[in-house]
Amino acid sequence: SDDGLTWTFHLRDGLKWSDGSDFTANDFVYSWQRMVDPEVAAPYAETMLGMVEGYKDAIGNPDADGNTTTTPDRTKLKVEAPDDKTFVVHMSHPTPYFDRLATFAALSPVKKDVVEANPDGWSLDPKTYVSTGPFKLTEWKQGSHILVTKNEYYWNKDAVKLDGIKCLLMQDQNAAFSAYESGDALMIKDYPVQEVTTMQKRPDYKSSPKLGISYIDVNNDLDEFKDPKVREALSLALDRKYMADTITAGINSPAKGFIPDGVVDWDGSAWADNITDKSVYYDNDNFDANLAKAKELLKEAGHENGAGLPTMSYTTNDAGFNKKVAEYLQQAWKELGINVEVNIVEWKSFIPQRRSGNYQIARDGWVM
Repeated sequence: SDDGLTWTFHLRDGLKWSDGSDFTANDFVYSWQRMVDPEVAAPYAETMLGMVEGYKDAIGNPDADGNTTTTPDRTKLKVEAPDDKTFVVHMSHPTPYFDRLATFAALSPVKKDVVEANPDGWSLDPKTYVSTGPFKLTEWKQGSHILVTKNEYYWNKDAVKLDGIKCLLMQDQNAAFSAYESGDALMIKDYPVQEVTTMQKRPDYKSSPKLGISYIDVNNDLDEFKDPKVREALSLALDRKYMADTITAGINSPAKGFIPDGVVDWDGSAWADNITDKSVYYDNDNFDANLAKAKELLKEAGHENGAGLPTMSYTTNDAGFNKKVAEYLQQAWKELGINVEVNIVEWKSFIPQRRSGNYQIARDGWVM
């Protein structure tokens, strides 16, 4: 709408779920209201829908400590379906980029009768994993593979040229690389980090820019991290240029701030160029000065050469360059007199552990 407070989405004719049943705008109403339900505890709910009118009421108007002050009611989220082909979203304030948020995977629709019949297990069983995309889940063997086949009810099925895709589930990058070399896998996303230089020279190696950021979570609920000077010192002690150019073999660029290069502003210009206070950025060309400031900050916080700070635990998963980065953090923070132990956790446990706050320092990242 002209005031930016209403978004209206129009559905195509004849849309269906992968089980052949009709798909309507009410499916979006159910799915998005379900997402903000505190009982569902969707991790991206606020990020994706926090600007929609009624969001705070839907989640129970939490106070500063996160405690609800009213009874949560997900139907308070102001989304509606005037008819089967029209989905309307009412905003609490204009959000010009909302059409981009709406494409995020977490906002994909889910089927009400399927979900409510088996709330905890519907998404793990091909028989009940009903979807709307070009492929449907046909087989899922834990630890082995996922098989998706062409969805005959997809609105643009004639444009889908593949009968299916078999996704091999491999955590070991060496095993994945071997499967590719032997022809058992036609494409792999990750490969052993020691192969980076060699891979970049191969004709079958394809790369494309990725808009994202790698960062570190510091648990400032813990006493040792409550002083912002300690947190800033930990950050300034990291040579981002060295990490990007040497540890990750130049396939990443050094971060200057939390918003990565490549993010554009509302008018298409570079977001970073429009920031008035350039002091918020790191100077990656003067690491010696950064390290000196880090040591001074630690001294001001009463922890000169790490005095009074406990041995810290850095939690990460063993994928890609994560282990090499962890080893570098140990070395870098040792320069401040801080000892660090590396805690490597399997991926299936890593995310739940981090979300629960069961860590001192942890790896994190975001790909846009």
